[in-house]
Amino acid sequence: MKKRNLTFKFSLMFAAFTLLTLIICSLLSYLRQNRLYKSQREESIQYVANYLHSRILADGLDFLDFQKYFLLHSDELKIDPKFTQKNVDEDREIYEKLFAKAYPGKTLDFDIEFDDLPEEIKAAYAKYNYEYYALMFQEAVKSFNIAYTYYLVPSEKAEHMNWLILSLRETVQKDGMDCLLVNECISNPRSVYPLMWEAWDSGKRPSGYHVYDNQYGHTYAYYTPLFINGQKLGIIGVEVEVEKVNREILAATFNQMIVIGSALVIFMFFLLLLIRHTFIRKLVKLRNVIELYSEKKEPKIAESLIEEVTDDDEISMIMAKFADMIYQIELYVCNLSRTKQILQDTRLQAIELNELAIKDILTDVRNRIGYDKEVQKLEWELAEGFKELGVAVIDLNDLQKINETYGCEKGDAAIIMLCKLVCRIFEHSPVFRVENDKFVVILKGHDLENIEDLIMDLRRDLKELQDNPNIDSWKKLAAAIGYSVYNPELDMSYDSLFKRAESEMYKNKKEMKAGKK
Repeated sequence: MKKRNLTFKFSLMFAAFTLLTLIICSLLSYLRQNRLYKSQREESIQYVANYLHSRILADGLDFLDFQKYFLLHSDELKIDPKFTQKNVDEDREIYEKLFAKAYPGKTLDFDIEFDDLPEEIKAAYAKYNYEYYALMFQEAVKSFNIAYTYYLVPSEKAEHMNWLILSLRETVQKDGMDCLLVNECISNPRSVYPLMWEAWDSGKRPSGYHVYDNQYGHTYAYYTPLFINGQKLGIIGVEVEVEKVNREILAATFNQMIVIGSALVIFMFFLLLLIRHTFIRKLVKLRNVIELYSEKKEPKIAESLIEEVTDDDEISMIMAKFADMIYQIELYVCNLSRTKQILQDTRLQAIELNELAIKDILTDVRNRIGYDKEVQKLEWELAEGFKELGVAVIDLNDLQKINETYGCEKGDAAIIMLCKLVCRIFEHSPVFRVENDKFVVILKGHDLENIEDLIMDLRRDLKELQDNPNIDSWKKLAAAIGYSVYNPELDMSYDSLFKRAESEMYKNKKEMKAGKK
């Protein structure tokens, strides 16, 4: 009876401990998961807002022209509510054909102002741009698992916003056909949406999140004002729904509680059985061995446990398992070290392969792939405020003539000669071979500060080759050179900086063909 009572008391004590542990662990787990998820989602919507902001900012004047026209003429545009990327490409092709036909060889916002375009071209431009930006906002929703994104412009009506771009697609009838509802003017009272108006009024991102209930449930909203060329244009909004996830976290916590509770009940049963059939001597031996192993970490200690395994009772099995575990740990540590070495070798191989992928085989400078990666990095730097940048474009003249007259091997040798000359002159800057006979130099630091002197040095070295009577004709290299330095008033992106340099190069090439210096 005493044994039964003692076992019963142990059962009650363990059951109470199990229940209390489950409640505390489940509560802490739920709060931690909920807090962690909230933090992750807040970071996520900030990232999405920054992503959309940078994408729009990269377009610069293109987006400025689009918004200006779209706000006035959105009612006239008919956009298919089921448009896809294919439709965007088709509508862009329509606009480009119309523009090329009206202004052959011209560039928008460089040769032709947007306001001077015919209405037909403006409408085509606005349509494809809306589809492009709307698809961008929709893809952000899918990629980052958020509720929706939108772009707002304050209306002339007090406390109203024009919802210019929206990731959702709503339909409206225009001339008897289904069209996408765009540029809807909606009341957004300051008392209900204080952070939205704070973003517009201050021109800065609010420090908090707008929390409210809508058709998606409980949501967090984050707002980012958009400036282009110092002009405040609108607000980018990103919202994420958290109520559904809270329910999922609660359900996962409940399931976890059931699993852990079941495991604890099973463990209680075996623990009570073990208490009734305990061998103190073996337990003390096991404890001593564990302490010794914890102190010295020597696998030979397991041999003393194996010597004690003389029966098939539970404690003997524990000893055997613990001894086996010691051997397994030792094996695992060895395998872990070996795996770590393999991973290091693999990482080095990956680095080597990546370097090969971006290296030009003929000249050993970086190729077009490496150049595109560098341009992407520069776009991010420019968006972050980095302005100390320049670019030079060098194009080898008469490469085809060299190939036809002296053979392709001499043509390759001429390319290599020019590349070595450019690398020697611009020794502090990365050089890229972007086309067969064209090189691009990204100018920073020393080379940017001394660009004019370096260009003169390059022209002088080329002139010395041309005037040298002791070398073969194919070695008398001639190259057109153009460069540009970043100007915040002219350059909205790296692309515009590059185009200015390339334009200077082509201008120099024409002068050389005409017999000018």
